[in-house]
Amino acid sequence: VGNETILLTKWQSIEYTTSQNLDRRAYALMNAITVCPGAISAWRKSAVVEAGGYLPDTLAEDTDLTWRVRLQGWQIETESNAIAFTEAPDSMRAFFRQRFRWAYGTLQCLWKHKKALCHEGFFGWLALPSLWMFQVVFQALVPLIDIQVLYSLWGYLSAWSQRNTLMKDYQPLSAARESLMLVLVLYAVFLGVEMMAAVVAYRLERRSPKAVVWLFLQRFVYRQIMYAVVYKSFVT
Repeated sequence: VGNETILLTKWQSIEYTTSQNLDRRAYALMNAITVCPGAISAWRKSAVVEAGGYLPDTLAEDTDLTWRVRLQGWQIETESNAIAFTEAPDSMRAFFRQRFRWAYGTLQCLWKHKKALCHEGFFGWLALPSLWMFQVVFQALVPLIDIQVLYSLWGYLSAWSQRNTLMKDYQPLSAARESLMLVLVLYAVFLGVEMMAAVVAYRLERRSPKAVVWLFLQRFVYRQIMYAVVYKSFVT
């Protein structure tokens, strides 16, 4: 991200390093890259022509073209030493519009190429199911986790506030505390795994992992925006 000047663009820079770049490295090993990024890609003309060129039937034309080239039997590689600077959205409104275009475009591509699911090697057996699972299904269900956290917190605070007024044979505070601790421990474990993966991603990019400290706060903004993005994509 070339415009790391505010917190929102810093968060996007973290995402590029810890998610997109890391995923692309892994998918490249299996010839299952899911998108050749618009900021820096090189295409063999004959491959693009054979695949039919850019088509206007999705909002993610780069993803669609990548998949069609792959389904024509071409090998897609990644070059991790190549560097390009992209201008990331620097307002919440622009960020939401970009992510809606990405999410809706990906959903269009998944539906358009649904026949490739569980075919075409790792691309159909791993990459496409992963997109369905982690960018569609999980994104739609993850709000339930946040609701569970809030419910456990509300239950604990409610039990704590009534601890001196309830009868001795009915004291829910202990059970509420255990429920809240279980939820917080699970949340901390998942966050810890995510932080460790982020450090690995930064090391692979030969960048200082100091920015990873912002990952905790990022989770309280990105996830909520993606809920709205995914649900709007479903409705659209």
